[in-house]
Amino acid sequence: MAIIFGVCWGVSFAQTSSDVAPQTFARIDETLGTKSTQSVTDSDRVLVTNESADTSKTKEKNYSEKRSAGIVFDEYQQRLEDLAKKCDELSMPLEAKVTRSLIYPDNTEIFTIPLLPVQETLRKLPADANKNQRFWFSALNRLRDQYSDEIYSFAEYFGDKKRGYDVVACVLTTLFVNPDHIKARHFFNYTLQDGVWRSRWELQQLEKGLVETPEFGWLPAENVDRYRNGERFYKRQWISSQEEEKRILASASGWRVDTEHFSILSRVSLERGVEIGRLLEAYYQAWSRLFFRMIASETQWSSQLYLNTEIVTKRHKIIIYRNREEYLRELKKHDSNVSLSVGGYFPNLRCTFVYEPSKDDNFDLLPLLFHETTHQLFEECSTSSQSRFKVDFQSRAKVSNFWVVEGVAVYAETFKVNASKSAATLGGGRNVFRIQCALESLFVDKDYVSLREYAGLSREEFQNRRDIATLYSEAAGLAYFFMHYDNGVYRDAFVTYLYNVYQGIDSRDSLEKVTGKTFEELDREYIDFMQSLCHASK
Repeated sequence: MAIIFGVCWGVSFAQTSSDVAPQTFARIDETLGTKSTQSVTDSDRVLVTNESADTSKTKEKNYSEKRSAGIVFDEYQQRLEDLAKKCDELSMPLEAKVTRSLIYPDNTEIFTIPLLPVQETLRKLPADANKNQRFWFSALNRLRDQYSDEIYSFAEYFGDKKRGYDVVACVLTTLFVNPDHIKARHFFNYTLQDGVWRSRWELQQLEKGLVETPEFGWLPAENVDRYRNGERFYKRQWISSQEEEKRILASASGWRVDTEHFSILSRVSLERGVEIGRLLEAYYQAWSRLFFRMIASETQWSSQLYLNTEIVTKRHKIIIYRNREEYLRELKKHDSNVSLSVGGYFPNLRCTFVYEPSKDDNFDLLPLLFHETTHQLFEECSTSSQSRFKVDFQSRAKVSNFWVVEGVAVYAETFKVNASKSAATLGGGRNVFRIQCALESLFVDKDYVSLREYAGLSREEFQNRRDIATLYSEAAGLAYFFMHYDNGVYRDAFVTYLYNVYQGIDSRDSLEKVTGKTFEELDREYIDFMQSLCHASK
């Protein structure tokens, strides 16, 4: 079952549809089965209850493996397409487009992770909506409610079985179908307030009298107008923004921006820090949906279904320097080879350091930032809260499997958020620079290290090889392969593989174990897959 998450749709409707008889949409209800839940029998449906252990046998009896959460989700997608086709037949193009926007995109080169909408998505139609639009809207929402409730019932079943990771997958799928599903939202500690979904952290900021602004982040409500008029509250006094900048740049400090999961020190500007913070929060949401097992144990996720406690994570520190000169001056205290880098995550300092590139610098900040933050998130979230600050970070992949540490970080460089901020994407096929390098290395230079040898490389062996450029290109290609091959058939195995490496429970043959394939079989599939990318581009 795909790990996917909420889609927001909201458009203004006008009298765009032909005013056919309302009975026509009534027949759509009958065709799609949205008037009732007769298509889902009681024997197939998991009971949506929180009964005592005495009823667990009843739940198990009523749970049908023949009707899994994945099957239910696929059926929901087909029902949406059927509804969209009916809209096409009735000359309702806008309604057809909105309906199809709720279908998970079928693109093998790009992995889409819908982002949670902030606004409540279940909106009323405008007063001028005609009868057909109202019937369509009603049919669409019945589909959404019916299937989200059924998929969530699987989460409750898995909760009783203490299968926490399956619980999370079902809750995420529930939220894709219905971003406003109350129980699924509460699972991730969101509360609906005045039509806006707020996390517990956001509610805490509001309780402090803070408000969120687009340009300055969270500020005391009474300070917003003065900030927009060019004033800044600095060390308990009001000064101009120009004076604040002068004082900050003369010191070793910067503009501090705290988001829910990051603490950012920006030497560029307050506004740049806020902008970076929002992008990192979007990345964290996508990362945590893919790698939720890194954040909490299976038992913790199972308990979350009923206890609704907050899974606490510490903020991750990011420092953004104004230019390369500042970056080198500060980082040479910690790394004698810093002049060879343009940014990095320092595990011993538990902080990611980057700088704002000038027009003369040959790199983009955001891909670099996502790369290094990936290292940071895996390192800082990969152990329990009791022990995560006592880990010898150099012990990761000390014996073998180091390639995946870099591979997943290189893959993260492809992260993008769409213009509407409703979804994020990873991947991109041959159009991605790193994949182009992997293809060139494999087919032009004929440089390929077999997986049996490659997976056996330790951190030290990988970093000291003369062909390290080839190794990085191969890491990019392999990460893309394991995420996208055959519609993501190895995606869950890849996540498990990463988890094992960062938990220190991996072995030289871990990749064979999680995929069920030999290294030689994976070699052949990888080369065939990369060859298909070449053909697809022609």
